Amino acid sequence: MPLLKDCLNPTPTLADTGMSAAELAALAADRMLLFSLPPRDISVPARGGMRTYKAAVFRGSALVLPVAADALRRHLRNYAAYAAHVPNTEKVEVLTAEGPSTLVEYRHVFKLSMMSVGIRLQLQHQHEPDGSLSAVLVEGDADAAVSRWQIVALDAGRSLVVFFNWADIASINMLINMLLKAQPDMAVAAPYGAAFVAMEALRLAFLPQEAVPSSEHLPQQPCVPPFPAVTEHPLLERLSAAGPVAFVDSGQWLNRDGGAQRQRFVAVGAAVESEVEPAFRHSLRFDSYPEFFPLAQKAVSRPRSEGFAVDWQVGIGLGFFFVGVHYRLAYQQKAEHALGFHLEEGDLAHIDGEWRWQALGKGNALGALTISNHIGAEAPLVLRFARQFPYHDILAGLYMGLTGLPRMSRWLACQDGPDTPGKTPLPAAATTGATRPARRLH
Repeated sequence: MPLLKDCLNPTPTLADTGMSAAELAALAADRMLLFSLPPRDISVPARGGMRTYKAAVFRGSALVLPVAADALRRHLRNYAAYAAHVPNTEKVEVLTAEGPSTLVEYRHVFKLSMMSVGIRLQLQHQHEPDGSLSAVLVEGDADAAVSRWQIVALDAGRSLVVFFNWADIASINMLINMLLKAQPDMAVAAPYGAAFVAMEALRLAFLPQEAVPSSEHLPQQPCVPPFPAVTEHPLLERLSAAGPVAFVDSGQWLNRDGGAQRQRFVAVGAAVESEVEPAFRHSLRFDSYPEFFPLAQKAVSRPRSEGFAVDWQVGIGLGFFFVGVHYRLAYQQKAEHALGFHLEEGDLAHIDGEWRWQALGKGNALGALTISNHIGAEAPLVLRFARQFPYHDILAGLYMGLTGLPRMSRWLACQDGPDTPGKTPLPAAATTGATRPARRLH
């Protein structure tokens, strides 16, 4: 297939967004940052010629690496090596190259319980005059897709990596269509997941996983990374106005289940139309979550003398099978508008995290869910099957936050305002202290 000529890729550059590299790098810090850009109309090559998509939403990701910019650019232009770095990539073939343009065919295979799903994509990569690397879908199992990598040199050999992507995911194949019909929220979560996988492959290419340490002196409980404060990062308010903002850390080693285990946290923040106090108060009504969050089928709160617990029954319908999970979380208040939680018992091995709320401008609040989960070897069969998927723990946390928080925002807008000013009453005294022994889930 011949190369596309004079094709202007509509994927924005960092300059187009109005964000500076310095403020984006400061917000990302030592974590991977995922976010959305405001909707825009775009015209892209699609089946049968150019097609206009109204209100297309580009997802962005940013990461600071201790690597020189030139080395990162050389790596990204080595298309033939992508199969060794990107999960589920079975084949990469460079079809033709001419000047700054290279046409590459990729084949991705996703192995499910009863079948394997293959996706074929031909992408034209373009080395742009500004140094960025763009890509546009020429042919394949989707109608349209575009992206752009941008590398900005910082200081002392560090570089900011920025990746913007958009795709017509509903057009990929019948299976994707079936999944989107069963779980419409995947249309929001999937592009964030794709951005994470692409950026994670680049991170591991330069910062490979460290050797497993001895578990003898490792801590048994994790340190939950704090969600960034809007007062320290004004960019956070601007990004949250366009959609959820997510962070993925590189992980911490713990002594768990008889050995060293690496635990990674996902944090998702979203803006809500509510003051902080009523937003935090209503967010504690876990028994009401099934009203607005399909993932939560049932939630039963259990008051205690110290904090409280909630028995959760969650489920994901994927069209051809259903995943049901039961577990109990214990909650305790950590700060005025922060609530920590951890797993007491259930189908997963570990769950840790916190809810945190902070004020935004104009009477709005930013709600943030930070969570880490581990399935474990003794999980039910359907969950052990999920362990076959790369980054299942990260993607599960992203899905929960990216789908739950926007729905909570709409639900909060329908709730009454605060009854009285002052400190939020918890379901029970949630001050720091020991919890009661766990009981069996019913």
